Amino acid sequence: MPKTLKNEKIKRTQKIKDVNAPKQPMNAYFFFLKDKRSDFKATHSDLKSTEIVKSLNKRYLLLAT
Repeated sequence: MPKTLKNEKIKRTQKIKDVNAPKQPMNAYFFFLKDKRSDFKATHSDLKSTEIVKSLNKRYLLLAT
């Protein structure tokens, strides 16, 4: 049996990704963002996209409770 050193790294092969594989379905949060983002963006055009998502996230959390 060959001896292995403690510092020797084991090489692993990376899985080949299938480009034709189906994507995972969107969850409820992303459906909510997709639905509300355009309306919110029209009324609050001065906000950055990150600020829009933060505001919509707060609204989504209020719906969930």
